[in-house]
Amino acid sequence: MQVKDRTFLITGAASGLGAATAERLVNAGANVVLCDMSDRVLNLAEQLGAQAKACVADITSAADMQQAVNTAVAWVAKGGFLGWFTVRGW
Repeated sequence: MQVKDRTFLITGAASGLGAATAERLVNAGANVVLCDMSDRVLNLAEQLGAQAKACVADITSAADMQQAVNTAVAWVAKGGFLGWFTVRGW
């Protein structure tokens, strides 16, 4: 699967599988919109650099997720939206 210059929205991105997925995608040249209820997602986006944007959001909130999707859509023109990863911790 070609991911370079594609945009992915990842929920549960502040740690664990979500953070690891974001890192791998960025290393492969993708853009990522990182969403999580924790503001740790802001630090991760900063660490990942210009290919990452953060969105502190609750996936159970339609308004929060609309903002996350809007952030991803604004980036799509660069290479197209390819994926959405939902990672949820317990």
